[in-house]
Amino acid sequence: MTVCIPEIRVGEPVQSGGIAVFPLFTNDGASTLDYLPSEQAMSLGAIAVKEISDSGSVSELMVDNGGDQPVLFIDGEEVRGGKQNRVFNISVLAPARNWTIIPVSCVQAGRWVHQSHQMTSGTCAPPSVRRITKRDRALKSGRNQWEVWHAISKRHRELGVSSATGDMAATMKVHGERIESVRRQFSYVGGATGIAVAIGNKVTSLDVFDRTAMCERMWGRLVQAAAMDGLDAPASGQNAGKDDVANRLYKLSEVRWEPMASIGLGEHYRALGDDGMVATALVVDNVPIHLAMSM
Repeated sequence: MTVCIPEIRVGEPVQSGGIAVFPLFTNDGASTLDYLPSEQAMSLGAIAVKEISDSGSVSELMVDNGGDQPVLFIDGEEVRGGKQNRVFNISVLAPARNWTIIPVSCVQAGRWVHQSHQMTSGTCAPPSVRRITKRDRALKSGRNQWEVWHAISKRHRELGVSSATGDMAATMKVHGERIESVRRQFSYVGGATGIAVAIGNKVTSLDVFDRTAMCERMWGRLVQAAAMDGLDAPASGQNAGKDDVANRLYKLSEVRWEPMASIGLGEHYRALGDDGMVATALVVDNVPIHLAMSM
C-alpha cells in the first residue's frame, strides 16, 4: 500500500562544514487537528511520562495525558529521568484524558535506578540512532537495543566523550558549545513544514510535519541531533544537494508502506528501503501528521 505523500518543495540549503540543512515546504493547514507538542505539554504539566510500574520496563514508558488535547511525541525525542534515559521509537499522538504505553529505546546503558518519578524532555536522537530504533518491526521487542548502545558508544569514542553510564546526552554536555554554534547557523526558515539534513553526500534525515508551527518548534532540536552525527564531518565538494533530497522524497512516494500496530490516535506505517532507509508515517484522517526518514 502507499501513504499519501504531500507535494513537497525543497528549498535552498544552508551549509556549515560537512552539514547541510534544507527547508521543505508543503501546503500548511492540511490538518486541522488540535494537539500539543510533547515538550510544551510537559512544561505545562499537562502530561506525565513515567515508568510503566515500580519495576519498570526498558522498552516501554507510560504517557499519562490528563489534559484536554492530544499530545504529539516525535520518534527520536528523548526523555530523561525515570530509571534510565530513553527515546521514543515511533511518533505517537497520545489521546486526551487517557494513558498510553509507548515503545522506547534506552540511551543510557549503565543506569537502572530511579532518578525521578516523572521524566523531563531532553534532546533528540541523531539520525544514526533514529534509524535503529524504528527499524524493529515489533518496535518494543528490544532486539535492536544493543545496536543503539553500540552506536552511542562508537560516537562517544569518535568525539572523545566519556560517560560512566553510556549516556547519549553526554555528547551535548561535552560539546554543547560547538553543537549550539551549529544550531545557530541553521535558523528556522519561515513557512517551512519540514527539514532535511545531509552529512557529506548522504541525506541522513528528513522530517515533514502537518503545520509550520510544529516544524518551527522541532527545528532547532533536529539540527542539534544532526550535529551529534556530523560535528566532525569535513567540508567537501561532494556534499548532497537539492536533487539528492528530491530523489529521496521521490523514493518515499514509490516505496511499499506497511501498516503497523497503531498506538494512540491515527494509523502508523513503515517503509524499509534496500539502501538501509527506514521511514515512518503517523497519519490521521489520511493526512500525515509526521513523516520521517532516517539513513
